[in-house]
Amino acid sequence: MNSIPPTASTCAVASNSRDSFIPGAEWLRIAVVMLLAAAVLFVNIGGWELWTPDEPRYAQVAREMLNTGNYIVPSLGAEPYSNKPPLFFWLIALSARHYGSVSAAAARLPSAVAALGVLLLTYLLGRKLYNPLTGFFSGLILFTGFEFFWLATRAHLDMTLTFWITLSQFLFYCGYTSEKYRSQLYLLSFFSAGLSILTKGPVGLIIVLITIALFLSIFWTITPAEKLAIWFVS
Repeated sequence: MNSIPPTASTCAVASNSRDSFIPGAEWLRIAVVMLLAAAVLFVNIGGWELWTPDEPRYAQVAREMLNTGNYIVPSLGAEPYSNKPPLFFWLIALSARHYGSVSAAAARLPSAVAALGVLLLTYLLGRKLYNPLTGFFSGLILFTGFEFFWLATRAHLDMTLTFWITLSQFLFYCGYTSEKYRSQLYLLSFFSAGLSILTKGPVGLIIVLITIALFLSIFWTITPAEKLAIWFVS
């Protein structure tokens, strides 16, 4: 028997019962998990020196932003630093305002916060695709991954990049399964992809576009009228 790929409307109908609200007990469970993850990530986050080569360099770029007041053009050693976009350095500078200086903890805080966001989005996406238990174990398995934990406690761009990519993909799927706010969710999805560009260049947008293209190639049902329009345009 041939399987019928789900359309946006069927996905929305199938998920209405579990997406209309999150019961209080479920919110409590995810809150406990997030608090435990935060405790593990944030405890002693500044307890060791910045590791070369990336951590000291990124911290210094943020420090020079604060010293010069120039948040548009990053600099390193008073020379323009064009290797990376500025968003991650903005976040370190913002964190440094809380800590009082660009310390090891201040430099690593954006990655830890981004990791919490990725965990929450993983839970929400698993819940939306399947059920709360799937979302819970998806987040739990992700958190126990060595590479994930390593990047979550380092002053490195990749965890922040992962957050923007995951958020973009989640918002796109919410838009795909929504009838009421589809355009707004699509817009927010690509806004998040734009923030990934400000974090590490076009790689974030490329990943998002490839993911969306693969998803639509599998699940998007094109009507005869849409096929005719595509043929006419091409």
